Amino acid sequence: MLPSAGWEAVIVLCDEIIMLEDAKTKLLEFLKSMMHVVAPNTAALVGASVCAKLIAAAGSLLDLSRTPACNI
Repeated sequence: MLPSAGWEAVIVLCDEIIMLEDAKTKLLEFLKSMMHVVAPNTAALVGASVCAKLIAAAGSLLDLSRTPACNI
């Protein structure tokens, strides 16, 4: 059994995990809305988060558009 202080630390960490999960959800919703504005076709094909990762890996949307399909 954990002492009282140990349980309090666990509860605090659980609260932080819940807050981080909420922040992640909000960021993913924002990302989804932005990807449908910035790159709607790519976001429709591969999803908003993969679209953002592709753009980040290429360096920019323009660089992604110049990348041959066989390299993606």
